[in-house]
Amino acid sequence: MLLLLLHLVGTFCHLVLHLKAAAFITLFDLDLEANLPTFYNSLLFFICAGLFLAHSRMWNVKQRYGWLVMTGACAFLGVDEGSQIHEKFMLVTLRLLNHGQNSGTDMGWLYYAWVIPYGIAAALLVLTLTKWMLALDSGMRRGFIFSGAIYLTGAVLLEMYSGRVAEHFDPSMLPAGAMDHLPCEVYPGNSCHLYASARYIAAYTLEETLEMAGLVLCAYTLVKGLGRERVTIEIATAPNAKP
Repeated sequence: MLLLLLHLVGTFCHLVLHLKAAAFITLFDLDLEANLPTFYNSLLFFICAGLFLAHSRMWNVKQRYGWLVMTGACAFLGVDEGSQIHEKFMLVTLRLLNHGQNSGTDMGWLYYAWVIPYGIAAALLVLTLTKWMLALDSGMRRGFIFSGAIYLTGAVLLEMYSGRVAEHFDPSMLPAGAMDHLPCEVYPGNSCHLYASARYIAAYTLEETLEMAGLVLCAYTLVKGLGRERVTIEIATAPNAKP
């Protein structure tokens, strides 16, 4: 919630107060990379990966492969969040769909084309883990389905919607001086005009918020499951001293 509030403060600065606040936006804007929200999302993925791994090592675990697959998936997505691997997939996908061109023009809902390979990967993951999901207790299964639905609504559906908004946004329709107070030095140079659109800002703000909420709920479900089994996790910061 704090990161969302700080993001909204930055947006309020340049949209309403007409202050660039470039340094503040660099740190807290939810649509930018390599800042505090990105670090927080990466951390959530790694926390979930660690919790899935903890479940896989329980003596009475069922369908151990599912816990390990989810451990690997969360670890990969944590790395992806920090290194923007999906952006590279987007360029490759655009080249394949546009005969070697990198442009997302006329792609509509697929403007951010990384959703195609990642959507296929998500579908394959669901198929692979169906048996594992059915073996879970009903409470944990509901928690995973609910948190996954929230995350995918933000990461896929709202990402696609924000891409459609970006593709159809006409900067010539902006009133005179609308971009004078945008910190274009920190936003992507070829799309700075999008940050003058309240509709685009609302789309990606909700998108990122749902992603964070989905990950937090997933972590909560995992911790609650460990709690039911009376599992204790110890973190050693130094080797045990020899007697």
